Amino acid sequence: MEKRDKKRLISYLLTIAMLVTTLFGSILTVSAVQYEGDGLTRTQENGQTVLSLDENITDGLRIELENGETVILEGNDHALSKNSVDGYSGQALHVEGNGTLILSNIAIRTERMSDAIGIDGDVNLILKGNVSATGGAGSQFSGYDVVGNGIGFYGKFFTSEDGAVIDFTGGAASEYSSNHGDSMNFGAGLLDSKLCEPMKIYDQAYSNRFSVVEMRNGTRLSESTYLVKTERWGDGISVNISEIPLKKLTHRDSVRWYRDSKCTDQISDNTTFTWNTDDEKKVITVYANLIMHTVEFQPGEGAGSIDAQEIPDGGKAEKLEDPTREGYTFEGWYTDQDCKTEYDFNAEVTSDLKLYAKWTENTYTVTFRTNGGSKTQPQNVTHGKTATKPTEDPTREGYTFEGWFKDEDCTQAYDFNTAVKENVTLYAKWAENTYTVTFRTNGGSETQPQTVTHGKKAT
Repeated sequence: MEKRDKKRLISYLLTIAMLVTTLFGSILTVSAVQYEGDGLTRTQENGQTVLSLDENITDGLRIELENGETVILEGNDHALSKNSVDGYSGQALHVEGNGTLILSNIAIRTERMSDAIGIDGDVNLILKGNVSATGGAGSQFSGYDVVGNGIGFYGKFFTSEDGAVIDFTGGAASEYSSNHGDSMNFGAGLLDSKLCEPMKIYDQAYSNRFSVVEMRNGTRLSESTYLVKTERWGDGISVNISEIPLKKLTHRDSVRWYRDSKCTDQISDNTTFTWNTDDEKKVITVYANLIMHTVEFQPGEGAGSIDAQEIPDGGKAEKLEDPTREGYTFEGWYTDQDCKTEYDFNAEVTSDLKLYAKWTENTYTVTFRTNGGSKTQPQNVTHGKTATKPTEDPTREGYTFEGWFKDEDCTQAYDFNTAVKENVTLYAKWAENTYTVTFRTNGGSETQPQTVTHGKKAT
């Protein structure tokens, strides 16, 4: 056995020993669904469990993921560490189980010999914000110099969100050896290649044993390149096509796999590539051709524009907020220009689509309040048209009609040339009639006439 391989074996055995210490020692264990305790606050956001550090934690943390759950460990710029006991430390953060962990804005370190972060099982790890990890410093173990890595990954899939700032550092060398730890010890799973540079994983002795899986999006090669490694220590390297994570896809049947970039040599969806670590062929490249369909939206004149959606074959189009159009009411999306067949957004998309908005022109009611006069019928007016001035004025005993007004106090006369864009109420204005009482004295002295309001008495 080469010295390098002996070192790796000793490091692996030490990891197991530290894991046992973790299980039975004082490290804080979290079942993310149930945990409540000091140092962490547990909340639920959008169906995800959020564990927030309220303070620095120095005894380490162990998270057990269950049933494919997603947990966010939010550091809030606090530190998670594991101090040494009897000369060595366990991992500051150990994660196992089945689910997804998102590390956000957190600094993680362990003091001696161990990896700062250990990931094991069917675990997806996503880095977000500022994340740093520092492995434990080197020391002697069974005659060998052992040093911790920034992370030991034996999980399922490892990636980071755009904009993440990553600072993973291996432990410092000891007095016994000049060897320092790696940023990452990648033992299993799929690793997003964009992590290679910040983690410097190609400095590892095993860097030539990665297999590269490159994805193709339509006719364009995407940036989703993954590194694949053996499932466990000592096994041959293998990867099953069906295990490769496909970002933003809801339907795996939308993917066809090929051996060539022109996508002419198709591979079975369930193909597994396996080879031993001493085989000459240590790298493979396969291409995933995503069968995509375009869903176009035609909202119509005056309703603006809506971006088309690219939907994988068998996926579902996203139902949008209803568009708006002045003077019209939106009635839904239809598959034909005549708007006879309404589209079902629960249907699978299997071809390109063009959807048309159906609109109903608004009509408004113009109501006439006669204020005690004879009744005037209301009018239904289409948006943008004008109301018709009634041909007959209303009548009211003892009053003279003076027109239609927009307000109850009858101070603003209504212009029947105004385009109607909403319901309108018009009010009749009345002037009370007055009458003249004239006195004929027939040769007597003159008596002045009187003005009397309708219904009143002359004096």
